[in-house]
Order: sequence, then C-alpha cells, then structure tokens
Amino acid sequence: MRILTIIQARMSSARYPGKMLAPFFGKPLLSHVVERIQASQISSPVVLATSVDEADTPLALYSKSLDIPVVRGPREDVLGRFAVALHEHPCDAFFRVCGDSPLLLSYLFQRAVVLFSRGEFDLITNVFPRTFPVGMSVELVRISTFLEAEKSIKARDDREHVTRFFYQNSNTEVSRFFHDY
Repeated sequence: MRILTIIQARMSSARYPGKMLAPFFGKPLLSHVVERIQASQISSPVVLATSVDEADTPLALYSKSLDIPVVRGPREDVLGRFAVALHEHPCDAFFRVCGDSPLLLSYLFQRAVVLFSRGEFDLITNVFPRTFPVGMSVELVRISTFLEAEKSIKARDDREHVTRFFYQNSNTEVSRFFHDY
C-alpha cells in the first residue's frame, strides 16, 4: 500500500503571517513538521500543497530545499490542491497534515496505518471525535473515496477545510470512521 503525506501550508495566515518559515527552536516551522513525519517510520513521500500566491513562493522554495515536491493552486481551494497532488503522486491513501503542527506525535502515523490496513476504512482519524489536542491531528484518507467525493464538493468551506465534508457526512456511505486511538 502506497501512502502519501500532504502538508497544507501557506504564508498568508491572518493571525501570524509568514509563520511557516518563522523560526521555532532555531528552524523554520515547516522543518519541524517534516521531521515529525519522517520520524514516523512509515516511509511516506511528503508533498507540500500551497497556493499560487506570490507570498507562498518563499515557502515553495524552502520546501524544495528540503527535497519536498510542491503543488500550487488557488489559495481558496485547498481541496483542489490536494486533488492535483494526488493525481501527480499516485497512492492508495494519504495523510493530511497542517503545516503549523510542529508537535505531531510520530507514532500516531504508524497507528493510523495499522488501523487502516485492518479494514475497509475511508478515513482514520483522531479528530472525530477529537482524542488529541489541536496540532496533533492525524487523518489518513483513502484516495478513491476522496477523489470521488471531491467531484461533488462545491461549498467554499468544504473546499477550504479538506476533511470537513467527510465529518459532516459521517452517517452516510461516503465515510466510515475508526477513531480508536
């Protein structure tokens, strides 16, 4: 099973512009996130999904210096950027990681993969219900489910918040959840 990790990040945060490259314990925030993913032992390629805004060019350049491929798309369509990343980097499932989560627990990635491999799950998460603090969210999504749903997701909030649609429709056939963390 091939699993991809997609980090969603941009520089134009309303509360803290430029935070992705801001120093955090001596390194840019993005560097810590990448290190936490790589420490997970899941051997997942990592891709950065950012916007085409000029403000995100330094982030894209820094990502390339870390040997992380970059996908760029519309600022308001994060879901669309994920779809592009998934078409460019074929896989069976992907992790969605927020770029401003430098305190991720690496073992959660491994745990999600183990749970995912035990059944026909569309989404493995510790977000629904939330069982870890914000910033320690892990979401592993089946690509076929995501790409099928992506075609019909039109609401702006659902396109900005990649997994929101799945949580709001968890009582349907669209998503099955396992949250035994």
